[in-house]
Amino acid sequence: MHNLELQPTFLDSPINYILFIYLQPRCLVIHYGNDAGDYERHGGALIGGSVLIYAGAVINVQGSRPVTPVIKDDSSSMHSLPIHKRAICRTHEVKPGEDCPKLASVCGVSPADFTKLNSFRNNMCSTLREGDIVCCSAGDPPPKPQPPKKNADGTCASLLIGDGDTCSRLGSKYGVTEQDLEKWNAGKTWAWTNCPGMMKGYKMCISDGLPPMPAPKEDAECGPMVRDTKRPSDSRTSLANLNPCLLNACCSNRGFCGPFDKHCAVHSPPGGGPGSVAAGFRDTCISNCGRDNYQAELGTSQEVRPHRLR
Repeated sequence: MHNLELQPTFLDSPINYILFIYLQPRCLVIHYGNDAGDYERHGGALIGGSVLIYAGAVINVQGSRPVTPVIKDDSSSMHSLPIHKRAICRTHEVKPGEDCPKLASVCGVSPADFTKLNSFRNNMCSTLREGDIVCCSAGDPPPKPQPPKKNADGTCASLLIGDGDTCSRLGSKYGVTEQDLEKWNAGKTWAWTNCPGMMKGYKMCISDGLPPMPAPKEDAECGPMVRDTKRPSDSRTSLANLNPCLLNACCSNRGFCGPFDKHCAVHSPPGGGPGSVAAGFRDTCISNCGRDNYQAELGTSQEVRPHRLR
Protein backbone atom coordinates (compact mmCIF):
# COMPACT_ATOMS: atom_id res chain seq x y z
CA MET A 1 0.00 0.00 0.00
CA HIS A 2 1.61 3.30 -1.12
CA ASN A 3 1.16 6.62 0.65
CA LEU A 4 1.75 10.15 -0.55
CA GLU A 5 3.84 12.85 1.08
CA LEU A 6 3.41 16.46 -0.15
CA GLN A 7 6.69 18.38 0.09
CA PRO A 8 6.45 22.17 -0.60
CA THR A 9 8.58 23.36 -3.49
CA PHE A 10 9.01 26.76 -1.80
CA LEU A 11 9.51 27.28 1.92
CA ASP A 12 6.76 29.92 2.04
CA SER A 13 4.15 27.51 0.64
CA PRO A 14 3.34 25.11 3.47
CA ILE A 15 0.88 22.37 2.57
CA ASN A 16 -0.84 21.25 5.75
CA TYR A 17 -4.42 20.54 4.80
CA ILE A 18 -5.94 18.19 2.24
CA LEU A 19 -9.24 19.59 0.97
CA PHE A 20 -10.60 16.80 -1.19
CA ILE A 21 -9.59 13.27 -2.12
CA TYR A 22 -11.17 11.51 -5.10
CA LEU A 23 -10.39 7.82 -5.29
CA GLN A 24 -11.14 5.75 -8.38
CA PRO A 25 -9.71 2.38 -9.46
CA ARG A 26 -5.92 2.87 -9.91
CA CYS A 27 -6.38 6.65 -9.85
CA LEU A 28 -5.99 9.16 -7.01
CA VAL A 29 -6.62 12.90 -7.25
CA ILE A 30 -5.75 15.10 -4.28
CA HIS A 31 -6.68 18.79 -3.95
CA TYR A 32 -4.73 20.58 -1.25
CA GLY A 33 -4.36 24.00 0.36
CA ASN A 34 -2.79 25.95 3.17
CA ASP A 35 -5.64 25.40 5.61
CA ALA A 36 -9.26 24.34 5.91
CA GLY A 37 -10.50 27.77 4.84
CA ASP A 38 -8.73 27.92 1.47
CA TYR A 39 -11.78 26.60 -0.34
CA GLU A 40 -14.50 28.44 1.55
CA ARG A 41 -12.80 31.86 1.72
CA HIS A 42 -12.40 32.10 -2.03
CA GLY A 43 -15.99 31.35 -2.99
CA GLY A 44 -15.25 27.81 -4.06
CA ALA A 45 -12.18 28.73 -6.15
CA LEU A 46 -9.45 26.31 -5.12
CA ILE A 47 -6.33 28.10 -3.80
CA GLY A 48 -3.59 25.53 -3.64
CA GLY A 49 -3.18 22.82 -6.22
CA SER A 50 -3.81 19.23 -7.21
CA VAL A 51 -1.90 16.02 -7.69
CA LEU A 52 -2.89 13.23 -10.07
CA ILE A 53 -1.54 9.75 -9.43
CA TYR A 54 -2.29 6.81 -11.71
CA ALA A 55 -1.20 3.23 -11.09
CA GLY A 56 1.17 4.35 -8.35
CA ALA A 57 2.99 6.97 -10.46
CA VAL A 58 2.74 10.77 -10.30
CA ILE A 59 1.20 11.96 -13.58
CA ASN A 60 0.46 15.64 -13.05
CA VAL A 61 1.01 18.43 -10.52
CA GLN A 62 -0.57 21.85 -10.92
CA GLY A 63 -1.75 24.86 -8.92
CA SER A 64 -0.74 28.18 -7.40
CA ARG A 65 1.18 26.47 -4.60
CA PRO A 66 3.22 23.71 -6.23
CA VAL A 67 4.42 20.68 -4.32
CA THR A 68 6.78 17.82 -4.93
CA PRO A 69 4.79 14.60 -4.40
CA VAL A 70 6.74 11.69 -2.93
CA ILE A 71 5.32 8.15 -3.08
CA LYS A 72 6.24 6.32 0.12
CA ASP A 73 5.73 2.75 1.30
CA ASP A 74 4.99 3.64 4.92
CA SER A 75 1.96 5.39 6.33
CA SER A 76 3.66 7.67 8.85
CA SER A 77 3.68 10.76 6.64
CA MET A 78 -0.05 10.73 6.03
CA HIS A 79 -0.99 10.55 9.68
CA SER A 80 0.00 14.18 10.23
CA LEU A 81 -2.29 15.52 7.51
CA PRO A 82 -5.93 16.08 8.64
CA ILE A 83 -8.46 14.84 6.12
CA HIS A 84 -11.41 17.05 5.12
CA LYS A 85 -14.42 14.82 4.58
CA ARG A 86 -16.00 14.96 1.14
CA ALA A 87 -19.48 16.32 0.60
CA ILE A 88 -22.49 14.00 0.65
CA CYS A 89 -23.23 12.59 -2.79
CA ARG A 90 -26.28 13.65 -4.80
CA THR A 91 -28.96 11.17 -3.76
CA HIS A 92 -32.13 9.56 -5.11
CA GLU A 93 -34.83 7.63 -3.26
CA VAL A 94 -35.67 4.32 -4.92
CA LYS A 95 -39.23 4.23 -6.25
CA PRO A 96 -41.34 1.09 -6.90
CA GLY A 97 -40.12 -0.79 -9.97
CA GLU A 98 -36.72 0.90 -10.14
CA ASP A 99 -33.77 -1.47 -10.60
CA CYS A 100 -30.09 -0.68 -11.14
CA PRO A 101 -30.33 -0.02 -14.93
CA LYS A 102 -33.35 2.24 -14.37
CA LEU A 103 -31.61 4.04 -11.50
CA ALA A 104 -28.50 4.62 -13.63
CA SER A 105 -30.72 6.27 -16.24
CA VAL A 106 -32.47 8.39 -13.60
CA CYS A 107 -29.08 9.49 -12.23
CA GLY A 108 -27.78 10.25 -15.72
CA VAL A 109 -24.77 7.93 -15.49
CA SER A 110 -23.77 4.64 -17.06
CA PRO A 111 -24.65 1.38 -15.29
CA ALA A 112 -20.96 0.77 -14.60
CA ASP A 113 -20.51 4.24 -13.09
CA PHE A 114 -23.68 3.83 -11.04
CA THR A 115 -22.28 0.64 -9.54
CA LYS A 116 -19.00 2.40 -8.71
CA LEU A 117 -20.77 5.34 -7.10
CA ASN A 118 -22.61 2.90 -4.82
CA SER A 119 -19.76 0.49 -4.16
CA PHE A 120 -20.10 1.20 -0.43
CA ARG A 121 -23.08 -1.19 -0.42
CA ASN A 122 -22.53 -4.89 -1.04
CA ASN A 123 -24.85 -6.70 -3.48
CA MET A 124 -26.81 -3.50 -3.94
CA CYS A 125 -28.58 -4.44 -7.17
CA SER A 126 -29.89 -7.71 -5.74
CA THR A 127 -31.02 -6.18 -2.45
CA LEU A 128 -32.62 -2.91 -3.60
CA ARG A 129 -35.91 -2.01 -1.98
CA GLU A 130 -38.32 0.87 -2.22
CA GLY A 131 -37.20 3.81 -0.13
CA ASP A 132 -33.48 3.01 -0.32
CA ILE A 133 -31.17 5.99 -0.85
CA VAL A 134 -28.58 5.64 -3.65
CA CYS A 135 -25.76 7.92 -4.79
CA CYS A 136 -25.98 9.59 -8.20
CA SER A 137 -22.65 11.44 -7.96
CA ALA A 138 -19.26 11.18 -6.31
CA GLY A 139 -19.15 11.85 -2.59
CA ASP A 140 -19.79 10.17 0.71
CA PRO A 141 -23.03 8.19 1.13
CA PRO A 142 -25.60 9.76 3.46
CA PRO A 143 -25.42 8.51 7.05
CA LYS A 144 -27.62 5.57 7.92
CA PRO A 145 -30.69 6.46 9.99
CA GLN A 146 -30.67 5.40 13.63
CA PRO A 147 -33.59 3.06 14.42
CA PRO A 148 -36.20 4.66 16.73
CA LYS A 149 -36.35 3.58 20.37
CA LYS A 150 -39.47 2.86 22.39
CA ASN A 151 -40.87 5.56 24.64
CA ALA A 152 -40.13 5.92 28.36
CA ASP A 153 -43.58 4.51 29.24
CA GLY A 154 -42.84 1.30 27.34
CA THR A 155 -44.95 2.12 24.29
CA CYS A 156 -43.42 1.75 20.87
CA ALA A 157 -42.32 4.63 18.69
CA SER A 158 -45.21 4.96 16.24
CA LEU A 159 -46.47 6.84 13.23
CA LEU A 160 -49.72 7.40 11.37
CA ILE A 161 -49.71 5.48 8.10
CA GLY A 162 -49.91 7.89 5.18
CA ASP A 163 -50.37 7.85 1.42
CA GLY A 164 -47.81 5.67 -0.32
CA ASP A 165 -46.34 4.22 2.88
CA THR A 166 -45.06 0.66 2.64
CA CYS A 167 -42.98 -1.42 5.03
CA SER A 168 -40.11 -1.31 2.57
CA ARG A 169 -40.14 2.47 2.33
CA LEU A 170 -40.58 2.98 6.08
CA GLY A 171 -37.89 0.42 6.84
CA SER A 172 -35.38 2.32 4.70
CA LYS A 173 -36.41 5.65 6.21
CA TYR A 174 -36.07 4.53 9.83
CA GLY A 175 -33.21 2.04 9.51
CA VAL A 176 -35.19 -1.11 10.33
CA THR A 177 -36.19 -4.21 8.38
CA GLU A 178 -39.59 -5.27 7.09
CA GLN A 179 -39.28 -8.31 9.36
CA ASP A 180 -38.86 -5.97 12.35
CA LEU A 181 -42.03 -4.05 11.42
CA GLU A 182 -44.03 -7.26 11.10
CA LYS A 183 -42.72 -8.54 14.44
CA TRP A 184 -43.49 -5.30 16.30
CA ASN A 185 -47.06 -5.05 14.97
CA ALA A 186 -48.33 -8.58 14.37
CA GLY A 187 -51.15 -9.64 16.69
CA LYS A 188 -51.16 -6.51 18.87
CA THR A 189 -51.34 -3.25 16.89
CA TRP A 190 -54.89 -2.04 16.22
CA ALA A 191 -56.19 -2.96 12.72
CA TRP A 192 -52.82 -4.46 11.71
CA THR A 193 -52.93 -7.49 9.43
CA ASN A 194 -49.52 -7.48 7.72
CA CYS A 195 -47.25 -5.21 5.69
CA PRO A 196 -49.16 -5.61 2.39
CA GLY A 197 -52.44 -4.89 4.22
CA MET A 198 -51.35 -1.79 6.16
CA MET A 199 -54.06 0.88 6.07
CA LYS A 200 -53.79 4.65 5.74
CA GLY A 201 -54.93 6.59 8.80
CA TYR A 202 -54.04 3.91 11.35
CA LYS A 203 -51.06 3.90 13.70
CA MET A 204 -48.24 1.37 13.58
CA CYS A 205 -45.11 0.62 15.59
CA ILE A 206 -41.67 1.44 14.19
CA SER A 207 -39.85 0.10 17.25
CA ASP A 208 -40.43 -2.58 19.85
CA GLY A 209 -42.75 -1.83 22.76
CA LEU A 210 -46.44 -1.79 23.66
CA PRO A 211 -48.80 -1.00 20.75
CA PRO A 212 -50.03 2.57 20.32
CA MET A 213 -53.59 3.60 21.05
CA PRO A 214 -55.48 4.02 17.76
CA ALA A 215 -56.36 7.50 16.55
CA PRO A 216 -59.78 8.59 17.93
CA LYS A 217 -62.91 8.87 15.78
CA GLU A 218 -65.41 11.60 16.50
CA ASP A 219 -68.44 9.33 16.04
CA ALA A 220 -67.07 6.14 17.66
CA GLU A 221 -69.45 4.64 20.25
CA CYS A 222 -67.44 1.64 21.43
CA GLY A 223 -63.94 0.23 21.38
CA PRO A 224 -60.61 2.05 21.75
CA MET A 225 -61.37 4.76 19.15
CA VAL A 226 -63.88 6.51 21.43
CA ARG A 227 -62.47 9.97 22.12
CA ASP A 228 -60.48 10.42 25.37
CA THR A 229 -60.08 6.68 25.90
CA LYS A 230 -57.09 5.93 28.13
CA ARG A 231 -54.64 3.09 27.71
CA PRO A 232 -55.51 0.19 30.07
CA SER A 233 -53.17 -0.03 33.04
CA ASP A 234 -52.92 -3.79 32.56
CA SER A 235 -51.02 -4.45 29.33
CA ARG A 236 -52.79 -7.81 29.04
CA THR A 237 -56.15 -6.11 28.49
CA SER A 238 -57.16 -6.22 24.84
CA LEU A 239 -57.90 -2.84 23.25
CA ALA A 240 -60.95 -4.47 21.68
CA ASN A 241 -62.62 -4.79 25.11
CA LEU A 242 -62.54 -1.08 25.91
CA ASN A 243 -65.84 0.86 25.98
CA PRO A 244 -68.23 -2.08 25.41
CA CYS A 245 -71.71 -1.41 24.02
CA LEU A 246 -74.77 -1.17 26.28
CA LEU A 247 -77.07 -4.20 26.51
CA ASN A 248 -74.18 -6.38 25.34
CA ALA A 249 -74.73 -5.19 21.77
CA CYS A 250 -71.99 -6.11 19.32
CA CYS A 251 -69.18 -3.60 18.75
CA SER A 252 -67.71 -3.37 15.26
CA ASN A 253 -64.13 -2.51 14.33
CA ARG A 254 -65.41 0.88 13.14
CA GLY A 255 -66.62 1.74 16.63
CA PHE A 256 -70.39 1.26 16.12
CA CYS A 257 -72.85 -0.72 18.25
CA GLY A 258 -75.64 -2.86 16.85
CA PRO A 259 -77.21 -6.32 16.38
CA PHE A 260 -76.61 -6.78 12.63
CA ASP A 261 -74.05 -8.84 10.78
CA LYS A 262 -71.72 -5.89 10.21
CA HIS A 263 -71.60 -5.50 14.00
CA CYS A 264 -71.73 -9.12 15.16
CA ALA A 265 -70.07 -11.27 12.46
CA VAL A 266 -66.41 -12.04 13.05
CA HIS A 267 -64.13 -11.57 10.01
CA SER A 268 -60.73 -11.20 11.66
CA PRO A 269 -57.69 -12.75 9.95
CA PRO A 270 -55.52 -15.40 11.64
CA GLY A 271 -52.78 -13.71 13.64
CA GLY A 272 -54.18 -10.23 13.03
CA GLY A 273 -54.16 -7.50 15.64
CA PRO A 274 -57.36 -6.40 17.43
CA GLY A 275 -59.67 -4.61 15.04
CA SER A 276 -58.07 -6.14 11.94
CA VAL A 277 -60.28 -7.38 9.10
CA ALA A 278 -59.69 -10.31 6.76
CA ALA A 279 -59.25 -9.65 3.04
CA GLY A 280 -62.56 -9.24 1.24
CA PHE A 281 -64.40 -7.77 4.25
CA ARG A 282 -64.85 -4.23 5.60
CA ASP A 283 -66.27 -5.01 9.06
CA THR A 284 -65.71 -7.41 11.91
CA CYS A 285 -66.97 -7.71 15.46
CA ILE A 286 -64.45 -6.88 18.20
CA SER A 287 -66.48 -7.42 21.41
CA ASN A 288 -69.80 -8.99 22.54
CA CYS A 289 -69.78 -10.87 19.25
CA GLY A 290 -72.83 -12.88 18.21
CA ARG A 291 -76.47 -11.92 18.73
CA ASP A 292 -77.29 -14.23 21.67
CA ASN A 293 -75.91 -11.96 24.41
CA TYR A 294 -77.65 -8.89 23.03
CA GLN A 295 -81.01 -10.61 22.62
CA ALA A 296 -80.86 -12.09 26.13
CA GLU A 297 -80.11 -8.70 27.67
CA LEU A 298 -82.79 -6.99 25.62
CA GLY A 299 -85.41 -9.46 26.89
CA THR A 300 -84.70 -8.56 30.53
CA SER A 301 -84.55 -4.79 30.21
CA GLN A 302 -87.21 -2.42 28.94
CA GLU A 303 -85.65 0.82 30.21
CA VAL A 304 -82.08 0.87 28.88
CA ARG A 305 -81.64 1.35 25.16
CA PRO A 306 -78.50 0.58 23.17
CA HIS A 307 -76.49 3.14 21.23
CA ARG A 308 -77.58 4.05 17.74
CA LEU A 309 -77.65 1.01 15.49
CA ARG A 310 -75.52 1.39 12.36
